[in-house]
Amino acid sequence: MSSAYATNSFVVEKYKVYVEPSFANKSIVGSTEITVSGNTARVYDFPLYGLQVDSVQILNKQIPFTQEQSKLRIDLSNFKKVKSILIHYSGKPTKGLVWGTGYVYTNYDPCAWMICFEEPAVRAAIEIELKIPNGMQATANGDQTTNGKWRESRAYSSYLYGFAVGNFEIVTEKFLGFEAQYIGFSQSPDELKKKFKDTEGIVRFFEKKSGVAIPMKKYSQVLVPGNEAQEKQGFSILGTNFVDPILNDPSEDWVLVHELAHQWWGNLLTCKSWDHFWLNEGLTVFMTAAYKQNRWGQAAYDREMELAKKRHQNAIDAKFDVPLTFPGTYPSMGIKRAIVYSKGALFLDALRKEMGDKLFWKGIKDYTLKFQFKSVESKDFELVMEKAANKSLKPIFNHWVY
Repeated sequence: MSSAYATNSFVVEKYKVYVEPSFANKSIVGSTEITVSGNTARVYDFPLYGLQVDSVQILNKQIPFTQEQSKLRIDLSNFKKVKSILIHYSGKPTKGLVWGTGYVYTNYDPCAWMICFEEPAVRAAIEIELKIPNGMQATANGDQTTNGKWRESRAYSSYLYGFAVGNFEIVTEKFLGFEAQYIGFSQSPDELKKKFKDTEGIVRFFEKKSGVAIPMKKYSQVLVPGNEAQEKQGFSILGTNFVDPILNDPSEDWVLVHELAHQWWGNLLTCKSWDHFWLNEGLTVFMTAAYKQNRWGQAAYDREMELAKKRHQNAIDAKFDVPLTFPGTYPSMGIKRAIVYSKGALFLDALRKEMGDKLFWKGIKDYTLKFQFKSVESKDFELVMEKAANKSLKPIFNHWVY
């Protein structure tokens, strides 16, 4: 599947990335080959976060480049047509990687450890090759083709690229249609199985609600110390502080559910720009509540909605109750989450009540089926839900979204 991202000058088709992590000094040596089509662009600009670019090559020939103010600029004025650009680099990324004793994993900012476009509309295939230290295990996007190499041939947004390398314990369970992999640092196989025992049930719920089978052959959950909760394509990074409470109370499963839901809403369908980020996060917070309603009962759903109300109230109290598609700057990450995550979930609860369960879930399924592997805006969602409802939903969308 080709990339869904195009401008008037080029389409990004694929990234081919090599990463060699050094645990001794928390640095990397790497390269990124970017394949493009329809290219008439003369200048490429890429963000840099602490990396030093060593060379840029086209057709095995080194070409000039400039690196200044955290930006790499490549001038292609002397080339009539370019199909791929190979960039070599090294250094200590200022973000995007989390290092621990015996492990490293990616976190939020792929363009800090590879060269890429950050806009969520840039969807492309990716190949990742990792230099894995002896005795360590690893996971990355897509299917593992050989030791240390992974390939995802379908087009995903760059913020979903990632990997984890470490002294991990790995447990694998096979279900109908997919394989679940539980990866843990300082975890026994039995502990991992207990913490992730509801994985199949969560997957089946989202398959039913979306109308789409889990969109990968293998889904991995990587358990690391701390408070991580980050979706990647084909796997998630989860912190023990969020996962371990499941052992005492199985209904404390929100992080497993939330990140798994992203494999549909956020990954399979991705917001075209960050102005529409609620389509990723608000929908996933709501889906987490819907799963809890199905698994643990109405009271569990009501608790999730009440929590969303309390968090949304923080934005109201701060006099920053902006529409879901607010394009400006938020005063804090907490206020942004109160809108994008919590208000987004509350809107979907209100929309569910407006449409009724049957038509609402029909709309969710139609939306997912229509836009899978595509980038979406709020209007796309609105039109699909209006068609399912067979009436205008403009008043409720204007009140919450715009």
